[in-house]
Amino acid sequence: PWCRFLLERIKEPMDKLQSLSPVIIDREEFKDVQKLYQSMVKSIKEYEDSKILQWEKEADESSKEKLKDFLLKREDNELLRVNFDPALIRLLRETRYFLQLDQSVPQSASDVFSKDETYRSWICSLDMIVYKYNNIKTCLHPVEEPLVINGIKKIDETLRPAIDELIWKSPNIDKFIQAATDIVNSVDTVVQKMKGDVAKIRNILHHFDKPLLERKNKPMPPEDFKPFHEANIQNKEQEIKQEGQAINRLIKEISEATKADKKSQIWKNYVDYINEIIITGIIKAIETSLNDLNNNIDPESIKRRDLPPLFEIRMQLDRNQVQYEPEIEDPDRPGTIVNTINTWIRDFTKLATVIGRLDGPGDFLTEIRDSFEIRFALSNVADSST
Repeated sequence: PWCRFLLERIKEPMDKLQSLSPVIIDREEFKDVQKLYQSMVKSIKEYEDSKILQWEKEADESSKEKLKDFLLKREDNELLRVNFDPALIRLLRETRYFLQLDQSVPQSASDVFSKDETYRSWICSLDMIVYKYNNIKTCLHPVEEPLVINGIKKIDETLRPAIDELIWKSPNIDKFIQAATDIVNSVDTVVQKMKGDVAKIRNILHHFDKPLLERKNKPMPPEDFKPFHEANIQNKEQEIKQEGQAINRLIKEISEATKADKKSQIWKNYVDYINEIIITGIIKAIETSLNDLNNNIDPESIKRRDLPPLFEIRMQLDRNQVQYEPEIEDPDRPGTIVNTINTWIRDFTKLATVIGRLDGPGDFLTEIRDSFEIRFALSNVADSST
């Protein structure tokens, strides 16, 4: 096109010169300009014609060879890509430009362009198939893939003709695309259900990650704080219990979507995977509550955050001995500070017993007690309370 634009740019001033009086036109200077103009026009047209001939040759070769490519190609990483050669895309684009300029094109290019919309439709559909297939192959956890492996095998079998048989000139491509779309969508729906429900489980567990201890804005005696704390813990335990039931419902939905055999090792491995996610979430929630408790009893943290004391403790002198009300250090006597803190810790760790295991009866208390994070947080609380 730039050749046409250049011709138009030099033609306009030349036309104006030729419209001047004969006196100007008969001058030698004008004739020199006219010869230069004609020479430039000839050179530009010759260049344009040579490029058109070259393009026609390349277009003919591209249309003959590139349409023999298979529809899909498997890469070294086992993923797929649509195998519509860039040369064909360029050919379609350039043919459209030539036709807009009323320029004749080779029959081979015209034949290819006549199916431009068909190719666009096929490429769009194949792109979606490939995107979903590659996502299935790359997004699954090692324990998730066996649950849908039969579906993946069916996809591979359905797509095989596009990799080693069907070319862009083959018949029945629409029929192939419909069959491939159906099977890929079927497996993708199950995979998205699995990933979506696991994301919901993680989100539920994330909601647990809040301090269970709620304090007032002023110090309180432990006996006054106790009923407030117990009511708060009871409400949160009920909420967590309901969320645990929601997790069980989500696992049931995954089982139904994958049609998994619950007695198989494949399903047991998957349940262990979900159990680990739950354990991690519970550990994080208990750790958050323990760290928050430590921040409320550690003198340096209280000073740094400018917090009021958590407890109201009276100190009095009795027979030359200092006594505290309530007593601080006796862990076995109800109402003492250490006993109250230990009670709160038990309330926090009780979270591990509220949500039931997915692999049978029982809870997650053993895993919580063995957790390094929980042991470390308990150690910090113990240091701060002594």
